[in-house]
Amino acid sequence: MFSEKEIQNYISKEAQLSKLIIGDVPKVNVEFGEKMEPDKIFLKMAFEKLNETLSYVDRMDLIGTEVPLKKLNDSTIRADFLGINIESGGISIIELKKSRQTERQAFTELLAYSNHLMSLFPTMSKEDIIYILISPMKERIVREAFLHALLVDGKRVIAFIPTFEDGTQIDSLKLRLWIPNENDIKNFKNHYFSKNNFEVFKIVWRDIPSSSDSKEDPSDADKMFMNSISSFVAQSMEEKNIHGFCFTSQTFPELDMMYPNSLIIVGMNPYEISFKNLYENNEYKEDLSSLRYNSFLANLNDIIKGLELKADHVDYFGNLHSGWSSNLVKIGFDCMELLFKNVNGSDVSFDHGFFSWEQYISLSTELHNSFNYKVFPTGALKRLHSEVLRLDYEFIGEHGLEKHPIHGDIFHSLINSYYSHHFFNVFLDRMLGINTEDLM
Repeated sequence: MFSEKEIQNYISKEAQLSKLIIGDVPKVNVEFGEKMEPDKIFLKMAFEKLNETLSYVDRMDLIGTEVPLKKLNDSTIRADFLGINIESGGISIIELKKSRQTERQAFTELLAYSNHLMSLFPTMSKEDIIYILISPMKERIVREAFLHALLVDGKRVIAFIPTFEDGTQIDSLKLRLWIPNENDIKNFKNHYFSKNNFEVFKIVWRDIPSSSDSKEDPSDADKMFMNSISSFVAQSMEEKNIHGFCFTSQTFPELDMMYPNSLIIVGMNPYEISFKNLYENNEYKEDLSSLRYNSFLANLNDIIKGLELKADHVDYFGNLHSGWSSNLVKIGFDCMELLFKNVNGSDVSFDHGFFSWEQYISLSTELHNSFNYKVFPTGALKRLHSEVLRLDYEFIGEHGLEKHPIHGDIFHSLINSYYSHHFFNVFLDRMLGINTEDLM
């Protein structure tokens, strides 16, 4: 069998990976209808991104082998290959690992190379670096790292398995495209949209700078101010990888509330979801969406096998579950305290509260007696919501609105539907079957 160096030399001689690549990215058909499967949509988006990366690699030139990436007075690391597609932006880093034993370091080395490139080209984006791994893809940790880079980090990443049609001939080398198993891509299942997975943190305050008369309906300046808050908060949620949404609201002036202005931040509690995943893996027969975490039903040992929890009286999993909402608290207060600064410092006082999603939607003063401004989804909810709307508008454009399984009416432009509470609620409804009338 050929050594890693011999394989590297042969690939370098070919100068283009496209001559060696075999395999295609399969298409995923999402059943379009009233109810839609979120994991299928996520799989579709992942495979489409893989296909875009494959198209880049197919037209990419290798521009260096064993490229030293070094800094003055620092150790030198070497990238197996660097490549560039002159028709598309970005620099590709290619790491070759022949054996199962050596491939464990693959992603660590790829990230080290990318960090070096970013030091040479400051402010590079995720789209500017393409990660290409050539390895057996036998190690679970490597496959999980690949999926995390693709699905969570949104990196341009692709993997190939080196194979030989004739084990005695180096020129029989082929690079077979590695496709993740559909079961590996389970980032978002139906039960992830259970109402009890959503944590709600609300901040309230009295006045807004643009408001001249609290007894009047909000002006355009009021609306812009409130939507600007949500937009800023959503960016902070994205930075921290919070999957959820946020929006602002104002209670109707005639109610004369002490704190009429609100920021509502909603996030999906990962520990609640992991609890449901545990029961799904154990073939739980009841409706997972109605299942709710209880410390008597699971502990951290059940989720992470092999722990040594010597303090039996400490509910570590429960602490993680209940403490997760502190992420929303920090985002909320950090953003509001920053945004409300003025030349005099800040003279705005805030109050706050916590709700489950079910508690929140049951409060009529919150939902039906308020001006609810634009909704800003974040994380995977943002990606899924955008994709569902794209499918909606493509369907309507091809078949007409009257043939759509749900919408009897819809905004002419997608952007208006995107920020609409109604259509966001319909999206949640289609992911799980939540009664839209119970939402906003």
